[in-house]
Formats: sequence, structure tokens, C-alpha cells
Amino acid sequence: MIKKHIKEKIYQIFNHILDLDAKNTDRTSQRKALEGTVNFILTEKGLLKAGALLNLSCFAFFTAFNFLIYLIVNLTEELILLKILFIIGFLYDVFIFVKVKRIPLLLVFTVSMMLMDLYFSFYLLMGIPISESIYEKYFSIYNLSTYLLIANLFKISFFHFIKPSSIYVPLRLKVKKYNSTILFYLIYTITLTLIIFEIDGEVIYFTSNPYESYIRNLENSSGLPEYLIILYIILWLFETKKHQRVLLQFLFIVIGIKLFLLGFRVQMLMYVMLFYILYLDKYYKVYKVAFFIFLGYTFSFIFGIAKEIGLEKLFSIDFLTNLNLISHRSEFILSHFTGVITSSLVIIEEMSFNILTSIGFILNTFIPPVILQKILPQAQPPVYVSEYITRIPGGVYFPVFFYTSFWFLGPIIFGIFISWIFNKAFNVSRFSNLLIIYSIIIFSTLPRWFFYTPTDYLSRYLFIFLFIFYLIVSVYNVTRHEE
Repeated sequence: MIKKHIKEKIYQIFNHILDLDAKNTDRTSQRKALEGTVNFILTEKGLLKAGALLNLSCFAFFTAFNFLIYLIVNLTEELILLKILFIIGFLYDVFIFVKVKRIPLLLVFTVSMMLMDLYFSFYLLMGIPISESIYEKYFSIYNLSTYLLIANLFKISFFHFIKPSSIYVPLRLKVKKYNSTILFYLIYTITLTLIIFEIDGEVIYFTSNPYESYIRNLENSSGLPEYLIILYIILWLFETKKHQRVLLQFLFIVIGIKLFLLGFRVQMLMYVMLFYILYLDKYYKVYKVAFFIFLGYTFSFIFGIAKEIGLEKLFSIDFLTNLNLISHRSEFILSHFTGVITSSLVIIEEMSFNILTSIGFILNTFIPPVILQKILPQAQPPVYVSEYITRIPGGVYFPVFFYTSFWFLGPIIFGIFISWIFNKAFNVSRFSNLLIIYSIIIFSTLPRWFFYTPTDYLSRYLFIFLFIFYLIVSVYNVTRHEE
């Protein structure tokens, strides 16, 4: 009925156009051509092509429109235009939220972007400071507008190219598993040994300076907790029996407790995300997802305060009576989000687009960061700025990281790339086992690459995983006939 109505309307429009043609025009042939065109457009294939063309046109228009506002903002320095740029970005947050609402993992990603905008709005719309006064010079119109444009370019790309399926099938139900008791217990023993003996340090919460204790623990760990996620995922791929699942979940409890005691907040959140993906992920109503995301970020916020002042002060009456969002050190909003925003603005000012960062982006996939930082320190913008220019409070917002490597094309390319990965992974009928595992890596490491250096977790992680995984699978292919 709808198609018939559309067809009639199209015929009416084109008939009106034909009536305006010259008298000598071959109206019969034009009508036949018109009928063929309309029938093609109204086929499923035609509608898909028309929809894709419209979507691409909208993508191009809003990308160009954001660039135009950005140029006018920097020419006129009108604050109202800066706010319009922010509102466009927030509206895209809402559009993305509505579009991916059936996929809880994508909702976590979207809500994280919305929280970045929320904290940014405290400064832009309400005038509340979100950083220490020493960073005030970095909150210029140019830096603020560049930050907003970079974020908007990613959101526009992601929104127009993500195509979530109407039916949600959790990633864990699509993965091909391997049945090898010998390999399971071998990998399990290695992982448990590394957790007990190699992830070590002092319990930070009752020391005189908890944050310094945390830094020492972090230096001693050498990034091992993050890399153990690779072993955990491989171990899960060999988990086929109920008692193996219990053992694996016990391993999660052990590492979770150790990470909490050592003050490794982000690493702990990574394991929480991984546990959710491997055991709890399914379709939930939006309000339930939003509630658990709120709980997660509330816990992260309290964890962050405890890491700085210790549990004794955290639960003291003195502290609780004065607890608010304002930092206990100075009058600005204290949050991991505000730290990342401030650091991103500093990096935009001090580094901008840098060809050395582009080279480092590629090399970072194959070379460990400890070695690469000595050869090419610009490969890691947050580390480079903090060590060679000025101290910064946090990592870097991931679209800004891609901007430093590939200018304004960076966030656009990454938006298209990651939407392509998710489209393949969440496809109900056609999907790749490797892409699903890669998506598990992306989502489980989200708390790290979202706020720090994406290349560490989106590229080098994959290569390390593939190397270890195919090595183990080779052993599996040799031993499976012997079990």
C-alpha cells in the first residue's frame, strides 16, 4: 500500500514535468522510461541504493557543514557558533544512541562519548572550570573548536556507516571454540602463575601516599595485566566444559581482587568488560543498560578518589561532609573525563597534526612502546607532551589521537573503519570468527583505548593475539587426535 502511494506521487510529479515539455517531445517514450525508473527505485535493490546514496549525501553535507562552522568560529571567535558546534555533536550522540540501542556493547561506547560531552558542557555552557589554572591558556577558541570538530567528524562517520542488525546475537554465541583439555589446563596454569607471581606490589589504600604507591605498582607491572587479557580470551576459546567455566571465572575473581588492591582501576574495568562479554552479554532493555553503565562509572569515580587519598580518608566523616565534584586540591571539576579533555586540548596546541606521529602510528603496531618511545617519542602523543613539553593530567580522547596522526582525515577514517568492523561482527547471518574475536578485544579494552593510545590496543594487540593464538592452534591440530 505504501509503495503504491509513493508510486502514484512520483507519477504525479513527473507527469507535471512532462506537461511543461515542448509539444514535439516524445511523451510516450518518456513515460515508458519514467515507469521503468520508478519500478526500479521501488524494488528492494533500488530502495537500498537510493537509501545508501541519501545517507552518503547526508554524511558529506554534515561533514562540510561542520567544517564551515569551524572556519567561521575561528574567523569571528563567536562563542555562540562554538556552542552550535557542540550541540551538533551532542545531537549525533543521541542519534547514535537511538540507532544502536539494541546492542548493549555499542550503548556503552555511545554513553562514554555522551559523558565526554557532558563534562565538556560544564565549561562551555556553564563556565565551570574543568582543569587547573595552569592549563587555562589551552582553552582557546581555536583549541576548543578543533577538539569539537574532531569529535564531530568521528561521530558523523560512525553514525552514517554503522548498520546495526534488528536482531541481536551476543558475540560469545558466534565464536568457534576448540576442545582440548590438555591445552586448557596448560594455558590456565601459565595464566594463574603470571597473575600470582608477576602481578605484584603494595596495597595502596593504607599507605601514606596512595597515588605514589599506585605509580610504583604500575611501573613494576610493565603492562602485564593488559596483555593477560589476550591469554584470558584464548583460554576462553578452549573452555568447553562446565567445570572449566567455573575455573575461568575463579581466575577472573583472583585477578580482579589483585587489580583492585594495587589500584589498577582502568585494567580492572577492562576485565569487567571482558567478563560481561564472555558470560553476561545479551539483549537488555535500554534503561537496564543505562543503569549498569551509571553504576560502572560511579564505581570508577569512587575508585579514582580512593586511589588518590586512600580508603581511610574516603570513608571519614570529614571527607564525606565535604564530598562534591570539586577537586580537593583546587576549584575545578575532578574527573577522569575532564583530565582527558584537558590533555587533548594541550596535545592539539602542542602537537596538532604531526608526520612523526603518523610514522609512529604504523610502527606502533609492530614495535613495543618501551622501545618505540626511545626511537620516536612522538609516536605516543600523551607521553611525548608530558615528558618533553608540559605535564598533563590524563591520556587523550581517541579521535584527537587519530587527528595527530592523519589530520582531520584521521577521525573520519577511524569512524568508517570501526563501524565496518562492528557491522561484520554483529551481522546475524554472515560473520567472521576472527572479526568477532577482534570485536571482543576492542570492547574489552575500551576503557584503555578510548582515553589513551588506540594503536596499543586496536592494532598491536591484534598482532600479538594472532601470533599466540595460531601458535596454540597449531599445537591443538597436532594433539587433538591424541586425546
